[in-house]
Amino acid sequence: MGVDLKKTKMYRVIAKGRRNQILKVTKEFVKSCKDPNIRDSDTGGNLLHHIVSHHEKFNNPEMMTVVYSLALMDIEVDVQDYNGDTALHCVVRQKGAYRIMVALMRFGINTSLRNSIGMTAEDILRKDKPPGYEEMLHWYNKLNPGLWCALQEQKPDRHLVEKLLKSWCRVTTVKNGKSVNMKYLVMGDIYKHPLLRMMERYEQTNELSLTLLAGQGAVVRRRLQEGYFMKVNIDAVDASHQLRYPDYPEAPIPLVAATWETNCHDAIDAVMDMNPNISVLYAPDKDMIPTPVIFRLLSSPYRPKELRTIHRILECADASLRSHTGQTLLFQAIYSEEPMSTVKLLLRKGVDIGARDYVGRTARDFAEKLQRNKYVRTLDNYVLQAIKAKDFPRVERLLLDGYDHVSNITDEGGRTAVETANKQSSPQVSEIVRLGDEIQCHVKRVFQAIDDGNIENVHKLLACKKYAAGRDDCGRTPLLKAVLKGRRIIAIKLATDCGFTINMQDSLGRSVLHYAYLFMDDPEMIQLLKICGANPDQTDVRGRVPKAYSLSECGSIEFLRLQREVLDADLDIYTFRTDFEKSFRSALKTADLSRVQFLVAGLAEHGDVSRYSHLLFDCLDLCREDIAIFLLNSGFKPDITRRDPKCCPQMEDVCSRLQCSHKNISLRQRAIENDCSRVLKLILHLTKQ
Repeated sequence: MGVDLKKTKMYRVIAKGRRNQILKVTKEFVKSCKDPNIRDSDTGGNLLHHIVSHHEKFNNPEMMTVVYSLALMDIEVDVQDYNGDTALHCVVRQKGAYRIMVALMRFGINTSLRNSIGMTAEDILRKDKPPGYEEMLHWYNKLNPGLWCALQEQKPDRHLVEKLLKSWCRVTTVKNGKSVNMKYLVMGDIYKHPLLRMMERYEQTNELSLTLLAGQGAVVRRRLQEGYFMKVNIDAVDASHQLRYPDYPEAPIPLVAATWETNCHDAIDAVMDMNPNISVLYAPDKDMIPTPVIFRLLSSPYRPKELRTIHRILECADASLRSHTGQTLLFQAIYSEEPMSTVKLLLRKGVDIGARDYVGRTARDFAEKLQRNKYVRTLDNYVLQAIKAKDFPRVERLLLDGYDHVSNITDEGGRTAVETANKQSSPQVSEIVRLGDEIQCHVKRVFQAIDDGNIENVHKLLACKKYAAGRDDCGRTPLLKAVLKGRRIIAIKLATDCGFTINMQDSLGRSVLHYAYLFMDDPEMIQLLKICGANPDQTDVRGRVPKAYSLSECGSIEFLRLQREVLDADLDIYTFRTDFEKSFRSALKTADLSRVQFLVAGLAEHGDVSRYSHLLFDCLDLCREDIAIFLLNSGFKPDITRRDPKCCPQMEDVCSRLQCSHKNISLRQRAIENDCSRVLKLILHLTKQ
């Protein structure tokens, strides 16, 4: 009689050990190359049945490395216990154990097997409906009937087979104690050769994927040395991935991100050695805007636990990457409250501390807003170190970017940056720090001249060409501003004379070609920009190339939305910095007309004031006629309506679909209701005009 499973160390640790102990013993078991197919003399089950009995310990990617490791050791997935139940029969009865079920189906379990009462695993889900069956059936259907059974058909469904392969189903399985390559199921039929080629295309990639999910970095390296993983797609995605059912929709996850979630440094180190694309856009929810997958590293609920692992990944990251909001990895590190060593790693890699997000914040501003002063201090020290290191290009770049914390910062001893530069830097750096405010004022004058269309003044201000690389709070260069404003002559001059700025992007990654497609219906101009070196393949933060911004490509609705997004950028920054609506309502409450005038003057300077016309209703609700009249004369629209009165929170969704009993009320009607006669008179006058 063979060894009883109950007497093995693996059995005992799964039953009574903590998670870290299970992981440790599994590593030892894999290295020992012991037989994984030992059976339980009492139940007839194997290790997979035993794991299912303790499924609550295997509910995250790290613990699932145990299951994937056993499968890679060629454990028999079709083993039936004395009741005829496979591990799949057992797992479908366990609420929330979908990860184990997915692993079993990926490793080729025969889903058609019936237990002693004639039921398949699917029958149990559909007929017995155990607790949590809805979630388990959802995941079962993703991989149903499994690759083994799909290939048994006389005419296998090609689309189904590819769907299973894209979900990382293994081409190799174990049947009756022997390793079987499923390609043999189609090899003998010439009409199935397209299926054979498809399986060969995915075979190595899926083997790599499952080896990484098992945390087996050493195996990956060994097989690479043996020449096996030569045809892999390192940027493969798991098409079946879903963060959580039913809260999130299906959203394919890149292999590199799935490997990070295993929390296995060895596997992560191996996958990073294979140079995966960690800039690829990804979102766990289709309703979310995709962002480079590297940003997922710090925000994932399954982020690696070891700091060395985080750093191993970040070492391979492009420090210039931005999220869809224009934030760099430095913002993300500050938000996640990463250790200072992580922030310093990003700084060493050259992350741009002058980069601004969509509301004009630098990482320092962001840290200050969150009251995380240790990061503020670190960033100030970074600037001071650049000054001490006599790093003229870096200091100049910060000033041209409009970074507003150079000359006004101090060190721990209270010495200003100017004093530090005078004593510990070069004369060149000392002068540029001293003149920092003047340099930034000069950059602002360049933008103002472009706004005004003053060609002569632009030429004078750009006598020193370095100012062509200056930026405004939206991250725009003078060239981008010239195209935005339709200043063709200025744009041509900048593109031809200051070619070093031709591919500089704004805070959301839009280039001069993106702007040209939006604001210059001029093929000649676009061609000229390309001749000057503009890159037609340069993408914005959402992965869109310039041509995608053209009216013919995106359609009129999206085209107008994209235009509005660019045109409103200055306004978005102003309203964020002033907390406009809150500040306005505060002034309205106290009838502070002068404060309202100040706020609206800033609004007019930065964009279209009519965007806030809805605030006129607030004025009439409080009978602030003087303020309402001022707003109407300033460009707020009189012909607006509001759904009134507001619905209670429980009815907001119904109200938004116009399915409640409320009706639209016009500003004119509200003026009549509240007896605001002066406002009514002005509304009538303006609407007649």
